Amino acid sequence: MTLIKPTRIKQSKGALDAVLHGRVVAIDPASGAASNPGYCIMQGGVIQEYGILRVPRAKTINLRLKAIHETIRDELPEADLLVIEDIPAFFLQKFPHSCKPLLFSCGVIMAAKPWPFVLPIQPSVWYSVVDKIIPGKRANYNKQDEHDALMLAVTAYTLAANQPKVKTENLLLPQGLDIGRLVK
Repeated sequence: MTLIKPTRIKQSKGALDAVLHGRVVAIDPASGAASNPGYCIMQGGVIQEYGILRVPRAKTINLRLKAIHETIRDELPEADLLVIEDIPAFFLQKFPHSCKPLLFSCGVIMAAKPWPFVLPIQPSVWYSVVDKIIPGKRANYNKQDEHDALMLAVTAYTLAANQPKVKTENLLLPQGLDIGRLVK
């Protein structure tokens, strides 16, 4: 597994090819009993599907993480690249009780399959894409786990397909993206 920085995706031929031409699985991690990981599958720059992974409830974090691992291992296809939310370090200081299990979940997700490349994307990066494509910006974004996973995949695609400083009206987006479903 090779970790790719979002700012370096164009310098990694393997990761760039994976995003533009291969299969990408994007996962918005979750570890709490009340939420489930969101996922998105993109193939060759076309959104194939996205939704929620139904993970069995568990009484303890270790059993919940085991269930997340098994669900991802058994229900998601092999992929050329995993896109996952990169939880910023300051979240751990600000929200330690919710952030620690989330970080554990990220590790479990990364270990669930033999992903050749992993692209961690911070929320501020994918929020900037939301602000470019959603009318009214993030205030109108319908924040749900499956939408967050979709936006992680869309952000990976925009990082790979677009030139730096591209204007919103010229932004290349993956095919099959229904922006209307993302709006409140």
